[in-house]
Amino acid sequence: MRSSTGLFVGAAALAVGYFLYRKASAAGHLVFSPGNVVSMDFVGTTPTITFELIVQNTSNADLLLNSIGGNLSSNDTLIGNVGNFSGATIPGNSQTVIPLTISLQIIGIVNDLIRAFQYKNFQQAMKLVGNANVNGFQVPINLDFTVGV
Repeated sequence: MRSSTGLFVGAAALAVGYFLYRKASAAGHLVFSPGNVVSMDFVGTTPTITFELIVQNTSNADLLLNSIGGNLSSNDTLIGNVGNFSGATIPGNSQTVIPLTISLQIIGIVNDLIRAFQYKNFQQAMKLVGNANVNGFQVPINLDFTVGV
């Protein structure tokens, strides 16, 4: 009987391991893209911008995006902190739009504007670097995009 109990425990551990591997693997199949600006507001004295993050799930599994957090830089100057902690389900083989709120840092924006006038370059190379908690696994986000003329 001991060998059958050991086989059962081994098979159960293997099944749980495979399940966790598949969940982690599915979380790695997300594609992140910038969307539209939704609003600009003040929260107290802090300027905030809400924009859309398009999240595409190319796996067959439904994924739960629990939270997103990160930093936004413009031309290598930190200009704000980005976050969404409300959670969303991303169905398999589909895309979902997630609202992200940027809490802007006034000093970073002023430095970026001064640099734009100094170098006569009003094109902003934006970089969002952060992490998403998907099904309990940390998925890195590295998103580069350009705005301006």
